[in-house]
Amino acid sequence: MYWGALYDPAKCLPGIKCVNSFVGHIAPLVVMVIEYMMSVVPVFPPRRALVLFTYALAYSTVNLIVTKSRGKPVYGIMDWNSPGGIILPLAVPIFAQVFYFIMCLITKCKMRILGILDSEGNHLHLSKNKTIELAAKTETTAKNQVYKDDGN
Repeated sequence: MYWGALYDPAKCLPGIKCVNSFVGHIAPLVVMVIEYMMSVVPVFPPRRALVLFTYALAYSTVNLIVTKSRGKPVYGIMDWNSPGGIILPLAVPIFAQVFYFIMCLITKCKMRILGILDSEGNHLHLSKNKTIELAAKTETTAKNQVYKDDGN
């Protein structure tokens, strides 16, 4: 939201203010994406969606309280006086949920590609029978491949 709605390159003078703006807003996203791509831990399980919604709703509530008590909005686009200034902070929890569920779907696809989930979405490493079945299937497939390569 920061880069699309709040960042003003004209106000960014060369120096420390630009560095702080970059480090505080872009660097965490870049690090999160790199870590997400390298990790096999399901960092976006659907069961955490309610927690995210609660945090996003709390953020909007605190923003309203601070804006009304100071008489000045924390962010100019979230002033709580105009229709857009009311809709945007109330939409934050909804946008957070949409983003989270998109990440849940991407995580599920990633886990299937890595072989951690089966086609029904079950964790292969959690089910001993499924793991044994998969290992046996893989071993049989490997033996068949060796026989094909040898011409037998």
